[in-house]
Amino acid sequence: MMETQLVAEKKMELFKHGSRWLRADFHLHTRVDKEAFRGWDENQSFKKSFVQKLGEEDIRVGVITNHNKFDREEFKALKREANKAEIFLLPGVELSVGEGNGIHLLIVFEPENWVSGHDDFINRFLDEAFSHMARQDRENRNARTQWNLIQTLEKLNEHREHGRDSFVIMAHVDQDNGFCHELKQGRQEELIRQPLFKEFVLGFQKCTTRKNGENLKKWYAPDIPAFVEGCDCKSLETIGKTRQSNGKPLKSFIKIGDFNFYAVKYALMDSRRNMVGASPPSPQNAYIESVSFETSADAPLAGITLPLNSNMNNLIGIRGSGKSTILEAIRYALNIKFDPCARDTDYKQKLVENALRSGGKIVLHLRDRHGVAYRIERVLGERPVIYRGNTRLPSFAIDENLLSTLYFGQKDLSEVGSAGFSQSLMEKFFGAHVGDIREKIQHKRKKILQLLDQLKQLEDVTERKREFNEEKAALQEKLRIFKEKKVDEKLNRQVQFNKDRVQIEQMIEAVQEFKTELDRLVDNNQEVFAEYAAYESSENQDLIDKIQQIWKKVTAKLQQVGTIGEELGNDLEALQQILKTLQERLQKLQDEFAKIKREINIPDINPDDFVKFNKQLTIVEAKLQEVEKLEKKRVELKRALQDHLQDLNKLWHEEFQKLQKGIDKLNAKGLSITVELKYKGDKKSFLDYLSSVIKGAHVTSRNLETIVNHYNDCIEIYNDLQTSKSKLADILSDSQFLKFREAFMENLRDLLTYQVPNRYILKYKGKDIAEHSLGQRASALVVFLLARRENDLIIIDQPEDDIDNQSIYEDVIRELNELKDQTQFIFATHNPNIPVLGECEQVFACRFEQNKIHLQVGSIDRPDIQDAIIEIMEGGREAFEQRKRKYSQWKQ
Repeated sequence: MMETQLVAEKKMELFKHGSRWLRADFHLHTRVDKEAFRGWDENQSFKKSFVQKLGEEDIRVGVITNHNKFDREEFKALKREANKAEIFLLPGVELSVGEGNGIHLLIVFEPENWVSGHDDFINRFLDEAFSHMARQDRENRNARTQWNLIQTLEKLNEHREHGRDSFVIMAHVDQDNGFCHELKQGRQEELIRQPLFKEFVLGFQKCTTRKNGENLKKWYAPDIPAFVEGCDCKSLETIGKTRQSNGKPLKSFIKIGDFNFYAVKYALMDSRRNMVGASPPSPQNAYIESVSFETSADAPLAGITLPLNSNMNNLIGIRGSGKSTILEAIRYALNIKFDPCARDTDYKQKLVENALRSGGKIVLHLRDRHGVAYRIERVLGERPVIYRGNTRLPSFAIDENLLSTLYFGQKDLSEVGSAGFSQSLMEKFFGAHVGDIREKIQHKRKKILQLLDQLKQLEDVTERKREFNEEKAALQEKLRIFKEKKVDEKLNRQVQFNKDRVQIEQMIEAVQEFKTELDRLVDNNQEVFAEYAAYESSENQDLIDKIQQIWKKVTAKLQQVGTIGEELGNDLEALQQILKTLQERLQKLQDEFAKIKREINIPDINPDDFVKFNKQLTIVEAKLQEVEKLEKKRVELKRALQDHLQDLNKLWHEEFQKLQKGIDKLNAKGLSITVELKYKGDKKSFLDYLSSVIKGAHVTSRNLETIVNHYNDCIEIYNDLQTSKSKLADILSDSQFLKFREAFMENLRDLLTYQVPNRYILKYKGKDIAEHSLGQRASALVVFLLARRENDLIIIDQPEDDIDNQSIYEDVIRELNELKDQTQFIFATHNPNIPVLGECEQVFACRFEQNKIHLQVGSIDRPDIQDAIIEIMEGGREAFEQRKRKYSQWKQ
């Protein structure tokens, strides 16, 4: 039993992460074979040398198959030595049966019952097979049993009925004494069609001819026999040496999670768990290697580490055993946000808080699709921190590029069929595919908001222009009286002095603003330019050197801008000096101007007013010019706003088109679930949003619904409001129209950048999925999620809560077995069919005792894990019976 809550660790590290691919050799000879290891140096330990060589060749599973012979004591000695090196040896024999010119079989015996206590049933079996000759005569490759092939299998079946199991691999089938070499095709097919043949013969060794391989597959169909390799070693040097293809050695690999006979047997019976090649499959998906908890001693997960498998991981246990707690902690570490449709989010968050406690930390070790190792650390209440090695990556995010994850918490699948669920689900599927377009959309939104802010600042320009024109007309009317009395001729010099002063003051202000802008430009770019200048490359320094030469020129230009700013400061001082000179001149002429005013003696005319009115007129005319410029700018901004709104609409449609392509590709897979996408089709969300933004306008819900159905988005409403004949006037009363227009224009920032969501419709077998039962919906959805094959990691908490048992067995598990070599699964479940029939690579049996979560960890191949499933899970024993029937059906 592997208890991660305890200090004691299981000595064998090989299966720490559950089932894995191991090299297997099903055809090994030893020195007791007369035809092998001749001339062995008696001073050299054979068992140590033999096992050492197996280790050097990375053979982890081996079958001892001497010619017509089994040496019990030698096998036990070899097995003890192999156990030290974490190598699993099985007892076997290369048996020459009396079929044709003699066919060699590799029989693999289940050791616990064939070689147990003082009984040696293997040699009893051999003695009976060769009862017609002396023992010393049978121990060579040419001796043959008195039985033919079927009779041999019948004898093995008799032993099986007495609890002694075995299986057979046909040896070197394309060579002398091989099944395909010695028998004609008709006889081969005749034998394979015998039920007993498929029940015992699980594989064929060293099938070198394509035609023979195709025939064997055809006769075994719909099942696939295992094609294996074995070195057939006759010396130490030939251990592990097999034939080659295209210059690469062909080796046998099986996927098992424990060293026992049935793990090997079932791996040979499952074509997904045995293969021949130069190396075993390696994960192509990103995956989590382990999850660790660093918390206070009183926390339920204190000190626990979960060694995960890159394929399927199941958390099992009764309700309240801690399954969901672990799952939610992993979600939290990955910074996966709850969906808007998720249920019981407060409860799920409290599970995390209770598991980690204040200051508690969860640590994930993971590998990306390229095998690069990363570490994610997250302290409760803080953001995740990502490391590559010991290097912290502050700007790195846990996204699709690092680990593409799909998460469904407990009861989340029950929401399938709701509009919000479909929306959030499709967003999970395709959101990453349109990330580039959404960046453009976001940039365009910012630009529109900037334009709206600028227009907001200019919204009173027309009113200000009207006011200035009125003020100008009033001043001109007052000055007309002075002109009629010819006062303007006498005071013209003073008026001109004032006009010059106003002009110089405005010029000084313009230069000051220009200098301020240049200074800000230099300040904002100096530090950035310096950072670029210091850049170095480990790969392309020659190109960087060329860039730096250009960058020096660019930096020099920035310095020139700074110099221009300094020169403008000098110019500003010069202008201010000229203004001072003008003011000094004006001061000297004050007596002359006063004398002129005294000489003007016209009733009801005040000469000072003439000077004052002219000064005011000069200022008003300057302001009017500025306002007219702003009015022209406002027109340009409104035109630019329209252009950007059109661009935004185009981007929304471009996003839709890209989403549609992804959906078309998904629908082309012929799955039971299809997706329909309607552009800006989520009218309910549109209605809810519009209602919330303009709720102060007191427009009836019926009228708002009419508006939403008439217009595709807020941009269309805005454009309509700009026309003299707005269609909204036909929908709303005069008072409602005015209130709506006022509320709409006050909230342009929110409304013009609001994207009406596309509507996703999930259909199951041609009907809206919402029209089906919950069990059908959930089952179809899970199969749909699996069949997409686009996620590195799928996390589901108790999918069986919403799926009937038959659907789990017939649909879900089949897809799981097809997909798990490409995707990592972490399921919390109390349905035994998922770990048992899904051939789960790593099982975590959870139990909660004395405020602690305890784990029993191991593959479904381990007997203690099988016992835990039977003990903990209702229907566990039945699930294993179903597993046995599955492999029995293979034989038939």
